Amino acid sequence: MKKCFIALVTCFFCASLALQAKDVKGTVVAQADGQPIVGAEVMVKGTEISTLTDVDGRFLLTDVPDDAKKIRIHFMGMEWRTVSIPDEGEIFVKLQREERKVTVFVTAGVTAANPKSTDEGFAKASGEIGYQTGFGVSISLSRLISLSPSINFSRQNSTWKMRDENGEFVEMKTTPTYLTIPVLVDFKIWGSNNFKTLMRVGPYVGLGLQGKCKIGDIEQDLFKKIEGTDESLFKKVDAGLSLGVGFIYKHLFLGADIQWAATPFYTDKQRDVDLNNLTTTISLGYYF
Repeated sequence: MKKCFIALVTCFFCASLALQAKDVKGTVVAQADGQPIVGAEVMVKGTEISTLTDVDGRFLLTDVPDDAKKIRIHFMGMEWRTVSIPDEGEIFVKLQREERKVTVFVTAGVTAANPKSTDEGFAKASGEIGYQTGFGVSISLSRLISLSPSINFSRQNSTWKMRDENGEFVEMKTTPTYLTIPVLVDFKIWGSNNFKTLMRVGPYVGLGLQGKCKIGDIEQDLFKKIEGTDESLFKKVDAGLSLGVGFIYKHLFLGADIQWAATPFYTDKQRDVDLNNLTTTISLGYYF
């Protein structure tokens, strides 16, 4: 009688353990194209139970404890995903491509200078097309935010109507080239197929490299000291704020940025007039 009781208790205990274990099924695909991911590792958190997905992206975890709540999925080049184990039904998981921590990029485009004067009765500018080329790095701080410093060579052509000492308007053409260093914070909005929209903002510093000022037949270097003085026609340092929007599809980039100078590049002390840069840039780029 005693032996029968022990056997009955043992059977009941084993049955209870069997009821406390379950199978977990699911499928893992790539979010970009919906294709199954073969060989992704699927693990039950808090246990040593794991498996790999098959050629159809499917997996089966057996004897999963009833108190297990989550599984983790990983595949090389993809981000880790942690998902809850449902009470019933299968799991369907989409893996996103892992965001690289540091990405080098190059850009090239056109500029449209639109400088502003604090007194348009003294000087008024009409912008002309220039060019810009440069390179930089995108440092991923999270999936939604990156820091993107860059170095650019920017040609910012413009034509001015300015009053001379006699009060007459004269035409002045300027062709300054700057080395600009923007440090932008990119706020990323993710779309399908790894399409990203970037909202960009940050400070920039510009250093005047070379350029000419032409009035009639007279030419003057913009950033070299005027003979007999300690000053150049244009100030060598330019600083301000850059705002923009960009789009990235796979490795290709399209962007539009506006740079507003907080510091004047020219000051007429006698008339108390400042001239400030305002430049729009449309650029194409490639993220390696």
